[in-house]
Amino acid sequence: MMLWLHLQSQPGLLLAILILLGMILGSFASAAIWRIPQEGISLLRPKRSFCPLCETQLAWFENIPILSWLFSLGRCRHCKESYGFQYLGCELSLAVLIGLTSLTWAAQAHSPFPLLFMVVTITALFIAAAIDWQHFILPDGITLGGIPFGILVAWLAPSFQVWDLPQHTPWGAALLGFSEKDALLTLSIASSCVSALLSFVFLFGIRQVFSYLLRQEALGLGDVKLLTATGALLGLEATLWAFLIAVFLGSVLGLMRISALICFLAFRHQRRGGAYSVAKAISRGYRIGRVIPFGPPLVMGILIFLMAPAQVHSFFTEDWPGLLSQLLS
Repeated sequence: MMLWLHLQSQPGLLLAILILLGMILGSFASAAIWRIPQEGISLLRPKRSFCPLCETQLAWFENIPILSWLFSLGRCRHCKESYGFQYLGCELSLAVLIGLTSLTWAAQAHSPFPLLFMVVTITALFIAAAIDWQHFILPDGITLGGIPFGILVAWLAPSFQVWDLPQHTPWGAALLGFSEKDALLTLSIASSCVSALLSFVFLFGIRQVFSYLLRQEALGLGDVKLLTATGALLGLEATLWAFLIAVFLGSVLGLMRISALICFLAFRHQRRGGAYSVAKAISRGYRIGRVIPFGPPLVMGILIFLMAPAQVHSFFTEDWPGLLSQLLS
């Protein structure tokens, strides 16, 4: 505990440790993103990292986060083929994300557990989002495994469910008749269990209704399971706000993807000397680009809430309604 208090009094040192940890976890994440969807291998076997192209085992100095990629220029020392930017991107992204946790509520907590759990959650969500983006799959190990993990966190770190706000009772606990006067641990565990159950019911219901109306799968079961885990970890309110944020971000991402594809198709058509058809480019761009995985925007919504729950709560319950009333008045 004394070490934790010392780190809190030295924000620069804490930031440096978190960035270094993020780089290491980024290296792990890049391997997990490649291994989990593959058949015949797992995170544990083979134990040693290897080149995915020539399958040669990598030496220890080829596994140093960021530096190994820079010194090798992103190429395998044995087959000379390029790894691409995924490995470097994972290490840099997680270094930034986990470094940002030094600015969150978890870094100000009385014990290191909230920060530790936040780091684990960010790493798992990053892996899930990357796999879903590439393969349209959210791994059960993260989604289903996140449910007992969330309940465990509710027991060991109740601040994930019960924030330091005056007269605030988690929605899940409030539905059972609890109030802010009840014991913190009781509120946290009650909120976690009820929120997981109601999150599943709510999202599964939305999935069934919109899949029926649209005559296609509107929401994958992986997304439902991920939001169920979100309820277990962060509460029912987190499920709702993260879902709304994800819908907005997913719409923006979809429009950007469709627009980029329309421009690409039109440019390629012109280069080939064919007659340019705006309608045809728009039609094909929309048909191809409108299908995007919902996992990545969902993860972004969860991360925003995870790092700033009180601010997201204030935005949706105070700022946004106030802005709407001004616009409508």
